[in-house]
Amino acid sequence: MLKRILLTMEVPPARLDLTKFSNILWLNRNLGARNLKHHRYNDAMKRIRYILSINKDKI
Repeated sequence: MLKRILLTMEVPPARLDLTKFSNILWLNRNLGARNLKHHRYNDAMKRIRYILSINKDKI
């Protein structure tokens, strides 16, 4: 579901690989730069923060 949202946003193609934890961290830091006003931005950030919360040991 997160990837579907990201595909409607301005995100570099290399950052769409959600199997790489470094991309999740990048999205957490940078998604708002070009997508802050996107109608699904808050939904995407909730999902990103959830992924981070269940992977705290990797941070």
